[in-house]
Amino acid sequence: MENIILLGATGSVGSSVLDIIRTYPKRFSLYGFTSWSNIDKTVALIKEFSPKYVVLKEKHDSLPLLFPKVEFMYGEEGLKYICQISDAPTVVSALLGMNGFIPALETLNHGKKLIIANKEALVSGGKFLQESAKKYGGSIIPLDSEHLALFDLIRGKQKQEIKELVLTASGGPFLYRDIDARITKKEVLKHPTWNMGASITVGSALMINKGLEVIEAMRLFDLPENQIKVLVHPQSLVHGAISTIGGHWHLLASPADMRYPALHALFYPETPFEAPFGEYDPTLKSLEFFEPDYNKFPLLALSRQVAREDGLLPTVLCAVMEVVIEQFLQDNIAFHKIPDIFQEIIQEYPNITNPEIEEILIADKKAKILTLERITYKGNDLR
Repeated sequence: MENIILLGATGSVGSSVLDIIRTYPKRFSLYGFTSWSNIDKTVALIKEFSPKYVVLKEKHDSLPLLFPKVEFMYGEEGLKYICQISDAPTVVSALLGMNGFIPALETLNHGKKLIIANKEALVSGGKFLQESAKKYGGSIIPLDSEHLALFDLIRGKQKQEIKELVLTASGGPFLYRDIDARITKKEVLKHPTWNMGASITVGSALMINKGLEVIEAMRLFDLPENQIKVLVHPQSLVHGAISTIGGHWHLLASPADMRYPALHALFYPETPFEAPFGEYDPTLKSLEFFEPDYNKFPLLALSRQVAREDGLLPTVLCAVMEVVIEQFLQDNIAFHKIPDIFQEIIQEYPNITNPEIEEILIADKKAKILTLERITYKGNDLR
């Protein structure tokens, strides 16, 4: 039995991980989880899984009375502590934003296995996470479908064999439509192939998520930006590909369902002995691949620029994204005006080439404040 700590149990990725634990109750145990402020789901998960530890944002006096066998912890200190628990060798991070960086670092500082879907932590602090894993004997396994595909395809190959990595992108809801003032929030949130949380769905519609995934791949696989390609693949069945110096292409396909990468990440280094959620049938659909339109999706181009410049700018990019998407969901900025805010903040922010951890954390906070101030100042001009 493998005891699992799940950070972000109530989100869409966390729900996929919980489905794997439900499907294999003799293999995995939900030893602890974080749910932050969703009390109804917290109660339901405690009743279903009987965890030993739960982390919330703040105290709720009734919960320890209802569940006296559960140890409740709170806030950032609780997040750090739950990652240190020796009885749980695996931590799955499904957190959003830089809130996931310190817990990820804490996990690796204790020599544990980190299964991570937290883009921002890898993009901003991937260098430090890799250093910690190497120093303390921990391991990093990606949970994003694209990076897990590459992780699987690269296994057994030498770095010098790899010519190029390919991340696939669905193209989102506006692949075949102009992005203009007529676009509604409902249309943005209607992803054509994936069922994801609101923030991730907005990022996909902007293709900023794919830009972050380029940087994420750089961190995970220690390759430069020019060896990481993005191809639009509307069917969302092939999640990643690699080309080798010998001329071969290797592709990995599975249904567009986050339970698949969760299944393979949790079982790694073993191969799951069944496909409990159905299998990809190659006879069902034709497969298309083509270059993305960088003019239509300028944030993908901006992300590649940030990847090349590196330093503090990837952290700033993540921070701007977090605030802008939140403001869009609150109807404070129109979808077609989002790229302008990114461009302004990235161009103005002073970069540091080799930042330390403290400088990354400060940049995250400063960029968020700057972005919110800019949106507030511009007001109706952005709506």
